[in-house]
Amino acid sequence: MFRYAVICLLFSVASTSAQADVFLLANGGRVEGKLLNPRETPRRVYVVQPTDGGSLTLARSDVAEVVAKPDVYRSYQAALPLMVDTEAAHWDMAEKCRKARLDDERNFHLEQVLRHNAEHAEARYALGYSKLDGKWQKQDDWMVDQGYVRHRGAWKLPQELAIGQREKDYDEQIIEWKKRVKLWRSWVLKGRDRVGEGAANLKAIRDPRASAAIAALLKKEGDPRALKELYVTVLARFRNDGAAIGALTWAGLHERDRQVREKALEALADGGSPLAIEVFIKTLEDDNNAMVHRAAIALSHMKNAKMSTLPLIDALITEHKRTVGGGGIQPTFGSGGTGGLSVGGKPKVIKEKHRNEPVLHALVALTGANHGFDQAKWKKWYVLQNTPQNVNLRRVE
Repeated sequence: MFRYAVICLLFSVASTSAQADVFLLANGGRVEGKLLNPRETPRRVYVVQPTDGGSLTLARSDVAEVVAKPDVYRSYQAALPLMVDTEAAHWDMAEKCRKARLDDERNFHLEQVLRHNAEHAEARYALGYSKLDGKWQKQDDWMVDQGYVRHRGAWKLPQELAIGQREKDYDEQIIEWKKRVKLWRSWVLKGRDRVGEGAANLKAIRDPRASAAIAALLKKEGDPRALKELYVTVLARFRNDGAAIGALTWAGLHERDRQVREKALEALADGGSPLAIEVFIKTLEDDNNAMVHRAAIALSHMKNAKMSTLPLIDALITEHKRTVGGGGIQPTFGSGGTGGLSVGGKPKVIKEKHRNEPVLHALVALTGANHGFDQAKWKKWYVLQNTPQNVNLRRVE
């Protein structure tokens, strides 16, 4: 009686009779059973004996597809009634299912192995268990015990999910601010009845999540001076925000309008940003001499002699390339008043040394000293200024 009950249980898990096929219906349904008229040609109807008994006739148009059960599955179903309910029998059947790639059926028999012997290590490992702290546990269960939760196919700590949600909310707010700022700017530029409201809304911004939108507008060409100065005023409120500092630094060097550049530098000077100072120092090495001058002016605003003095000394005199000649027709004059025209040769690149007045002005403003463009004297002065008083620099024989 016990064996009969186990065999019935095996049938209910493994499902269906030995000769069952699956009939997928056009309306989305399915029927599982044995085809009773397999040799009908041409096919007009399907006469099916469902697995739960009876007979059913399906029109050809009602059946979208017939899926035949694999032979190996049929062999498995035929073998089920013959096996005994023992640990060894289930293990043997699980191995046969593994080789036949019947994964669901294999897992069922592995579970039956554990029903007989809970310490069967090979069955445990095959089902995904590991022995942790003397207990058999599946990875999922162990991860849950450690406080992890499953999220989109990965294990995450609740704190990670909370951080991710905050970041998502932050990003969504940034997008919202971009929409608002764009709208308010359009009101100002159109110059109609909402120009005052648009300017007031922009001026009232205090949320750092709006900095990226304002920073992008500051770098945008074409906006009037008053609007750009308003952008600077807003960004100056966010002294610890990378987007704000980056935009003000860019404006301090690259903005075409001198007044806007000066305002951006004043905003940076109030915050004393080391990052901006590093960018200005690096720009002292720029190939474009005009950018060297702008960098020096910027460093003068920042009033950080400790970081700026030595780089400014090195930039007092810089070398830059310039292209001359090439193309065009040039007049020539010879002795005796003779003259003519000559075709220019290939362009030449020459190197020129420049004495940078803005660099010298910045050095004088920051240090109170003035050694002109004599870099050697400046460096000697710098060493003396930065040497402790109790250190003797004279050589001891």
